[in-house]
Amino acid sequence: MKRKHRSFCALVLTALLLAGCTSQAGQSGTAATEASAATTEASVAATETAATDASEATTAAEAENSAAAASTNTIARVAKDLKGNNIVVPMEVNTIISLAPATTELLIDLGIADKIVAVDTYSAADYADLLPAGIPAFDMMNPDNEQIVALGADLVFTTGMSYAWGEDVFASARDAGVTIIDIESAASLQEIMDSILFIGECVQEKEGAEAIVAEMDAFLKDVAAVMETTDLNEKKRVLFELSTPTPEYPTIYSVGPGSYIDEIITLVGGENVASDTDTAWPALTEEAAVAYDPDVILSTDNYTPDVEQVLLTLSGWENVSAVKNGEVYLIDANHINRPNHRVCGAILEIAKILYPDLFEETEDPFEEVLQDAA
Repeated sequence: MKRKHRSFCALVLTALLLAGCTSQAGQSGTAATEASAATTEASVAATETAATDASEATTAAEAENSAAAASTNTIARVAKDLKGNNIVVPMEVNTIISLAPATTELLIDLGIADKIVAVDTYSAADYADLLPAGIPAFDMMNPDNEQIVALGADLVFTTGMSYAWGEDVFASARDAGVTIIDIESAASLQEIMDSILFIGECVQEKEGAEAIVAEMDAFLKDVAAVMETTDLNEKKRVLFELSTPTPEYPTIYSVGPGSYIDEIITLVGGENVASDTDTAWPALTEEAAVAYDPDVILSTDNYTPDVEQVLLTLSGWENVSAVKNGEVYLIDANHINRPNHRVCGAILEIAKILYPDLFEETEDPFEEVLQDAA
């Protein structure tokens, strides 16, 4: 069953905060307001490195409490989540709260949507038809800890987005003994696969997760093999933009080294023009972007109406190769921004944009919902 997705935040709040910029309160329209109040899951890795001690690993006292809880509970085990926190994982998981769309999608594809008892608001909007009816939806940036505790879920999965403000917004739920599992935003395709395996093990769907990772790994190797056997005279230079410049907000947020999107561009035979920056989420001036003279411009900005046409008609961009040749594309923001197995769809989408003849026969292994993956 194919599903349509709505955009999951096209602007980079994190980069705005790190750059010391104010929020885009002057933008009009609901979409612009939402965009200035949120961040992409793909970009939150930059925030995690700046988070305060409150959002870092659990204290020694918390670790001792976890160990003590496990020692008195024969159906639980002590482990560490992907952020290094000590957690107590039940040996049997029947109820799950997923506060990250990437995790929600994975759980659905593992065939355990029926175990999900609450989600974040984005998951509720995009996957309502695949989730139990009437389940609560929480704001991942400001969750209702009291209600989370009341639900009594075996596991609660979070994303680095929840720590974008530099504090542990789940502190009171942790103190109440809820097993909060932080899934750090992946910086590489390997880290995406590692998180899939980790989540699968936590929810007792190890075989299903391994099957998904095997499919993903095989797909990545197939794509790499195509490029290895192809003699490109010259790689296409790519500008990946998360936000479209305007007179009021001319900064262009892009991707640089240390991001899995940069890795994807390289994997499919492209050259990321912003790879010479020193951050995974660089903020570019229009002058810098124009000077890069990209052959292709890829955008995930679903908030700007007719963004492709807007980019093609930007003043001062007339001589940019991508603009002159009409090589400007809006790509699926959800596939690229949500770090799970479905990023394969984004990889194939970009590959076919850059070199359509080379990938004409390549298929996305996760185009259909993997309800029987487990």
